[in-house]
Amino acid sequence: MTSHGRNSVYLVSVHLFERLMELEDADLIVRAQAAIDGGLLSTADSLTFLKGLQHAKPAALKRSSKKPERPPGKKR
Repeated sequence: MTSHGRNSVYLVSVHLFERLMELEDADLIVRAQAAIDGGLLSTADSLTFLKGLQHAKPAALKRSSKKPERPPGKKR
């Protein structure tokens, strides 16, 4: 099936779908193990990192008091 000229739906057998799900699960397990092997942050390091984020105020996260302007021609 297509939508706007692009594939939007694939029809596969239950067996193939289940196999794809098994492969995805196996991939997630490998990635999780690699993260564990690569080292995890200790509790103290995690708290230090999170406290640093608490006090950081990046410009992109500052809230503006101005309401966003609507494009011309757009009405509620």
